[in-house]
Amino acid sequence: MKLVVDAQPILGRRAGIGAYVYEVLRRLPGFFPNDVIRLILFRFLKKEALPSGLRGPNIDLRFHTLFPRKLLEGSLKVGLPLPFTLFSGEGDAFLFPNFITYPTGGRPTALIVYDLSYLRHADKAEAKNQWFLSKFVPASLKRADAILTISQFSRDEIADIYGIPQERIRIAYPGVDPTMFHPEPGEERIQEVLARYELPAEYLLFIGTLEPRKGIENLVAAYETWKDKGKLPLILVGKRGWGDMPHLTRALQGRIAGIFYPGYVKREDLPVLLANARLFVYPSVYEGFGMPVLEAMACGAPVVCGNCPSFREIGGDFLTYCEADTPEAILSAITASLASPPSQETREAAVQQALSFTWEKTAHVIAETVKEMSR
Repeated sequence: MKLVVDAQPILGRRAGIGAYVYEVLRRLPGFFPNDVIRLILFRFLKKEALPSGLRGPNIDLRFHTLFPRKLLEGSLKVGLPLPFTLFSGEGDAFLFPNFITYPTGGRPTALIVYDLSYLRHADKAEAKNQWFLSKFVPASLKRADAILTISQFSRDEIADIYGIPQERIRIAYPGVDPTMFHPEPGEERIQEVLARYELPAEYLLFIGTLEPRKGIENLVAAYETWKDKGKLPLILVGKRGWGDMPHLTRALQGRIAGIFYPGYVKREDLPVLLANARLFVYPSVYEGFGMPVLEAMACGAPVVCGNCPSFREIGGDFLTYCEADTPEAILSAITASLASPPSQETREAAVQQALSFTWEKTAHVIAETVKEMSR
């Protein structure tokens, strides 16, 4: 069998979907030892190196440098979607891991839809992305022979909103890499990372895109109203997203004392920051899964998070939940968690819970889904 994968999300700085697709593609060849997996990538007028770990005897790479990806997406917008086979060649099955499918000449197609934030929280989504997904995900679902998502919560929403029977939707939970995310990075490594980014020894930590849906504006507002003179510094890690967020803007300009913004942090340094954090705070109002929460748990960090149903699938009673739509609720959860930190036994149990989510399981579900739809 020749499996064709639209691998575009793995390029650039990977977070969220990009990290998910990358980790799956590192492991997927092992489930197709006698088949070919063809990765299709677009990088107009540039030759970006393939990320490490994606070379192998059954990996076939097609890198398009003369055709902009935006033209492919533009074909959808004008109602004349280009056949993906123009760029991939013929395949026996196709995997589209980023919400949108393209015609494949009738070949079996699997689609991954991660969540419906573009519908459920349209006011907190980037306008152009919200419009694109709202308009073209329905047609992509119709083209798909198999549908995957990343949590029972997202499965329920896709079934409810689009009228798709639940049995047609498979769950491929994200995983965590224990060789990277673990509770003991070592004191020397901790000091090295803190010094590199000029960060304090003790802190609260947020990691994620700085956008409205992540609750970042309310988090910063909560921190600013926290009047305790001995309060811990707050470190914000992630790229600036979209949306008018005055509190965040002031924080990034250095106008709120105690908030640190180190800018881009290498992915290999994130586990160190997590393992050393007094508390990881992730007050997102909506998530299909919430990989930062899982990664924080794997590093032994106590977690305060929003009250998203998907978070309960990850952490159950190990997490501290709050109604993230108000600064007061976030601050109350932070101070309560700091006042009553989890025991060492509880933290160790939380780590084991996190490690039950593996990328091998993720890739296995996707591989079995592809094989079943291709029979």
